[in-house]
Amino acid sequence: MGHPPLSPTMSFSSVSSLPTENIEHIASESLSLSNAASDSLTLAASCEFEDDPKFYFRQSNVKLIAEKRVYNVPRAPLERHSTFFRDLFAMPPDARLPPGWIQQELDVSGQTITVYLHGANDTVQLVRPNVNGPHHDAYLLHDVTAHEFGLFLTVLYPDDYTTHDLTTYEEWMPVLALSTRWHFAAIRKLALARLDSLLRNAPIERLSISRAHGILLWRVDALRALVYRPEPLSSEEIVRLHCDDIASIMKQRERVASVRNVDLAHGGWVRDRLNDIGSLKKAVDTISKAYCRVMWARRAHGRGVLPGLPQVRVDQIAACLRQDESMDWPRRSFYRLIFRGPLPHALTCLERLLYSAQANRNMIKIKARVALHEELEKYSSQQIKLAALVKELLALRQTLEPTSRLHRVQSLNQLRPHVARLCELVSEDAQLSKTLQFDRDIAYRGIVL
Repeated sequence: MGHPPLSPTMSFSSVSSLPTENIEHIASESLSLSNAASDSLTLAASCEFEDDPKFYFRQSNVKLIAEKRVYNVPRAPLERHSTFFRDLFAMPPDARLPPGWIQQELDVSGQTITVYLHGANDTVQLVRPNVNGPHHDAYLLHDVTAHEFGLFLTVLYPDDYTTHDLTTYEEWMPVLALSTRWHFAAIRKLALARLDSLLRNAPIERLSISRAHGILLWRVDALRALVYRPEPLSSEEIVRLHCDDIASIMKQRERVASVRNVDLAHGGWVRDRLNDIGSLKKAVDTISKAYCRVMWARRAHGRGVLPGLPQVRVDQIAACLRQDESMDWPRRSFYRLIFRGPLPHALTCLERLLYSAQANRNMIKIKARVALHEELEKYSSQQIKLAALVKELLALRQTLEPTSRLHRVQSLNQLRPHVARLCELVSEDAQLSKTLQFDRDIAYRGIVL
């Protein structure tokens, strides 16, 4: 039979009046509870906790100003995905002067005085210019409107992870522009994917975006669509296009029109010959065999694949020819001509670009070891960019090498995007773009166009 619990108001005299066996039972229960509490405290004190290396966020929110609007957002996503914001947050909020202002040190009577100049309105003042107002701890973002920044934050901190709350071309364009300017690689890819589906039948917009943001594959598709469409360019469209693109479209349209005129003049003779796929494939196969015989004849005479060529190009041509013998080609294969001709030049660009990226990455590592503390952030950012480039180039090598699965499938539509991306990377490298221009142009014209 259990005993009733002690009342908080029970006095010592009332306890002493209890039977002896009741007092002993209450004392034993109190002692056991005390021991259990002591054991729990000891167990909690002995546990060792560690912070999760990825999802334990130590940064607090950060304030940002676009135009006259103040934002207070989590700091971690901005720093994790953007080198621009990592560099920005490494400085105090007032470290940068507003646009148009410069700081000048003057020596006046042996004393150094700091003055601030604005060239546009001829303003000179001793007080540091401040446009943050009472928000002295906020970072001011230049050259971006509050509307544009709001759209960008909608993607970075979405309510709906499926649509990211944006559905139109006008909403996604500022996101693409800001992600490119601030080096948000993942958000840039997302914006391009959404715009690709929204602008599938809008070649003028695709061509303008490709020119502004360096999207080579979009430019090729848009130019092809504008060349072969029945309607000529309107005056409104010409105003929106770059002069080089206009010249290219006009030139190609004239070439297509001349072929059509010749075809009409000869009663469809040209069309019949172009539609004769058997004759075309036979010609391709004949040229391919002749090219192969010349290559092997030169090798047999000990003169290498092609005299005077860079060794890396020689190696790639030889690798493609060796693999060509073991491939199961159809009797007439246009892809086989690509495999023997433009593809070695694309692989030459890939190997030279990969070698340069790896060498630059190793050089940056050496510089980072002996760099001053204030330079470490710069070298760290360069290492991250070069590591990403090397990773992408290694993936391209695995996809494009002569023994890859892509060539066994023999699909030119699958090959084109990879070669277009490779040509885009070559064009972005200022040091190698001139050196590899010959190989890049052959690969681009022979495979992508």
